Amino acid sequence: MDKSEHKRVLIVEDDPMVVKNIKERLERYASDITILEAIDGGSALRLLLENRDFTHCVLVLDLMMPYGHALEELEGRNDPECWETGIRVLEWLRNHEDPGKRLWVAVTTARNEPDALHRIRELLGKHGRLFLKPFDPYAFEHSLALALGLPSKVPVAFQPRDEPKE
Repeated sequence: MDKSEHKRVLIVEDDPMVVKNIKERLERYASDITILEAIDGGSALRLLLENRDFTHCVLVLDLMMPYGHALEELEGRNDPECWETGIRVLEWLRNHEDPGKRLWVAVTTARNEPDALHRIRELLGKHGRLFLKPFDPYAFEHSLALALGLPSKVPVAFQPRDEPKE
């Protein structure tokens, strides 16, 4: 595989245990992927700006995390409890990416408010999937592998039967 085809996973999550668990799920793909990490909204925007070519790339995005240095850009002053950081990062992304080359996004959250979930699903469209915590690690790994164009290494018995079509 040449360098231009190397896959990237951008993990935006402020909980080190969740990051550890995600990375463990992706260990079997280590020779095929590079993992980049961000712990707040500002770091997420920096990673997205530095990695503008979203070919062979997926974003794993937590919803509730600090704004970091993107407080102004993401209008974080209107969200003092940081409930909307991930949604605002996703909105920023959708407003700044090439509509013909949408980044596939796995949104992870423990929130289950209908309005927030509806907004997330609108922003994801067919270019991502919502995973409510605690989520099925096999379904998560399987979805990321398929989104990256890699063969899933999840045992067939554990592959989800209702995998959304991309």
